[in-house]
Amino acid sequence: MRLFVAALVLTAASARAAALSAEVRFLPGPVNGLLVGREVVLYGDAENRVPKASHALFTHARRDVVWAGHRLVEAGAKAVVPQAERGLFDQPEAFWWGYESARFHDFTQ
Repeated sequence: MRLFVAALVLTAASARAAALSAEVRFLPGPVNGLLVGREVVLYGDAENRVPKASHALFTHARRDVVWAGHRLVEAGAKAVVPQAERGLFDQPEAFWWGYESARFHDFTQ
C-alpha cells in the first residue's frame, strides 16, 4: 500500500497539465466553461465574464449547464445543442410534465 501511495504521489508531482491554446480561455466557476476565440462559449459563463458571445455550445441539457449559458443566449448568442436533446431545450416544460406524470402516476412500477 505504501508503495502504491508513493507511486501515486510521484506520478501526480511529475504530471503537468497541457497548456491551452492562446485562443482558448478557461472560465472556472460553479459550471466551468471555455471561451474559444472572443465570442464562442462552451457551456456558458456562470460568472458573467464574457460580455457578448456569438454562440453558446451545449453538449447536453443538464440544468446547471443550461443555467450557466442562458444569459448569453438571452443576450443574442445562438445556442448550439445536440439534435437528440433539442426538445429539452425548446420545450423543457414538456419533459417535466411527463416526468411528474410518469414518476408519480405510473402504477405499473
